Amino acid sequence: TNDSINGFDRTDLDKLDIGDLLTGYTAGVSDNDAFARFTVSGADLLLQVDANGATGGASYSTVGTLVGLGTSGMDVEEMVAFGLLIMT
Repeated sequence: TNDSINGFDRTDLDKLDIGDLLTGYTAGVSDNDAFARFTVSGADLLLQVDANGATGGASYSTVGTLVGLGTSGMDVEEMVAFGLLIMT
């Protein structure tokens, strides 16, 4: 499903936890970008997940819409590094 997320704020240390959606992900070993990405859609930012990473080719599904954050410049690697995107 695609959840709408209103008021997400990195400076408040809000977190997104997608760990239960991933299969075969190993922190520090797996390529984070093979499992998750952010895509701009108008004024919003879509959080998209490929449940099994590169296995079987890329197949991303939108799991969250961060309302009003289309120009935020969020990056998967940065979000993981700061503990704001949880993938385990």
